[in-house]
Amino acid sequence: MVLHFTGDGRVFLSGGGAGHWESTGPGGFAFRVAEPLFDERGPEAGDCVAWVDIDQLAMLDGDTFRSEGVSVIRETGSGSVLRTKQVTITARATKRAAKHRGEDTTGSAP
Repeated sequence: MVLHFTGDGRVFLSGGGAGHWESTGPGGFAFRVAEPLFDERGPEAGDCVAWVDIDQLAMLDGDTFRSEGVSVIRETGSGSVLRTKQVTITARATKRAAKHRGEDTTGSAP
């Protein structure tokens, strides 16, 4: 999984999903992402059968961040909770400039 954080507080998952992030203080940030889960036909032809709500609190240390939080899988139609799991993420930040209407975006942690 690749997370893309933008300078204006948005976060995207490389496989689909989006959300937002915000600073919580020096080196700290929180992010929340909703990721769709599709049936066996996949995202092009399939139906979204559930959503994963990813809610994390992170600390950046150099080029690495570690976050902890809860992910909740919810059924699309009813919103019923199908599963809840405590999740820890450790990731290395990278910066990559992208040319898009003259803007630079990063593939790094905030």
